[in-house]
Amino acid sequence: MARRDAAYPSAVKVILPDATELELPDGANGLDAARAIGPKLAEQAVLVRANGEVQDLRAPLPDGAKLQILTTRDKQDPDALYVLRHSSAHLLAEAVRHLYPGVKIAIGPPIENGFYYDFFRNEPFTPEDFAAIEKKMREIIARDRPFTKEIWTRERTKQVFGDKGELFKVELVDAIPADQTIKIYKQGDWFDLCRGPHMTSTGKIGGAFRLMKVAGAYWRGNSNNPMLTRIYGTAFAKQEELDAYLKQIEEAEKRDHRRIGKDMGLFHLQEEAAGSVFWHPKGWKLYRTAEDYMRRRLDAAGYQEVKTPQLLDRAFWEASGHWEKFREHMFIAQVEDEDKMLALKPMNCPCHVQIFNQACAAIVSCHCGWRSSARATATSRPARYTASCACAPSPRTTRISSAPRRRSPRKRRNSWRCCAAFTRISGSKVSASNSQTGPPRAPAPTMCGTAPSRRCAMPARWPAWTTR
Repeated sequence: MARRDAAYPSAVKVILPDATELELPDGANGLDAARAIGPKLAEQAVLVRANGEVQDLRAPLPDGAKLQILTTRDKQDPDALYVLRHSSAHLLAEAVRHLYPGVKIAIGPPIENGFYYDFFRNEPFTPEDFAAIEKKMREIIARDRPFTKEIWTRERTKQVFGDKGELFKVELVDAIPADQTIKIYKQGDWFDLCRGPHMTSTGKIGGAFRLMKVAGAYWRGNSNNPMLTRIYGTAFAKQEELDAYLKQIEEAEKRDHRRIGKDMGLFHLQEEAAGSVFWHPKGWKLYRTAEDYMRRRLDAAGYQEVKTPQLLDRAFWEASGHWEKFREHMFIAQVEDEDKMLALKPMNCPCHVQIFNQACAAIVSCHCGWRSSARATATSRPARYTASCACAPSPRTTRISSAPRRRSPRKRRNSWRCCAAFTRISGSKVSASNSQTGPPRAPAPTMCGTAPSRRCAMPARWPAWTTR
């Protein structure tokens, strides 16, 4: 591997992945490092990672940095594809702006399988516009203009974008924290507000890209804001990788349940009802047939059916721990004219625990026994009862069983699968735990604050529940 033989009067040293040092002149960047190692590496380099942070190849390297140069060969490294797709999004924005001068530009980040850019236009884009846009993108690639980064003041940035009528960009500048710099990336005469990083030039993007689809999106995800047109695309380092991806998408579309259900007249979905299904007569008949079969099997196995609320107050989910862990994936409903927030339950377990708590309170206070087909009798040796939740998607079941049940030696004895609290009654103690695996590690206060009487009549068997 090539190294500099003579020391520079003022130099920086970087550490390569094989732990060797590379000495470079002061102010050297990642591209200089790649050239010092070999011309082939410099040709294929797309990004540099210094001390674990990604940066442009043209950005100066810090002295003593641990250096990794990413290339088009690094297919498994997400940052290598990230920078390619990020630059492709800027390419899309420039092409659209050239073809449709009145369009306003919003944001365009890379995503898992490609990139997108949001535009505001009185007449939304359609897939029929893709051919012209892709042609313009290829023209920009052929010019091979360099990506350059500039640091602007906040006032200058707002002034420039405001004069161009790019009010979305002005709003984005206001949202940038005061302690962060404002970065502008240029590619020839066109520029955009962006945090980077990018390829060294538009020519490095290559031709392995494709615009995929359009969709509507509210500005910043707020329905009170303007509706934008989102153009999705994807890009790869090589054409064969793009072809393989498009083939995969084609095969997946053949098996898309949304298309199959519509073609067979079973159900359909609409954007106005995200996550919900419009069942047609034939489809609903199949659904109820499957539901009846499940209910017969559950009844035969001794399960009892209960029904719990779909929407519960935020405080309930905060207490259960779901709000902290799953908040961004939960459906939220704000009650008008009230300082109250409700959330659609992500699983049945916490509500089943509430029914179980009511049964425990009845036993502890000795006001009544549990309604069951079995007689509630006092025993000289209290049985141990356990409650746990099995968060299987169908059916979602809480099993409460008399203990101890015989288990196969091969199975784990404490196979709790619920993230919600489960409760154990053992002898005269009532305790609760939030552990995901195994029984409670330490006794907790009783749910009603009173220890159960030894004279309580314990039910011979607890029921098992399924939820509608």
